[in-house]
Amino acid sequence: MPTVNDIYKASPLQARTRIRLGASSPSLYRSSGEDDIRCSLAVANLDKRPRYGALSSSWGSPDEMKLIRLDEQEVLGSDNLWWALK
Repeated sequence: MPTVNDIYKASPLQARTRIRLGASSPSLYRSSGEDDIRCSLAVANLDKRPRYGALSSSWGSPDEMKLIRLDEQEVLGSDNLWWALK
């Protein structure tokens, strides 16, 4: 199963002013189970000054991974990322 970081490596951003922003909402995962994390991912242009908070997808131990649904794809994210999204 791919990790969150594998998704980034497979799809590099084309400009230095672009970042990926993920959105997670309790309404996205309550319907499918209490422990299910669902996120959507979009590319944003920093020149347009988007408002966002930051989390690291590689923060934490690679030995402790949990399932995250990212745009309908199952990926593994660090335990710390999972808990931060929770």
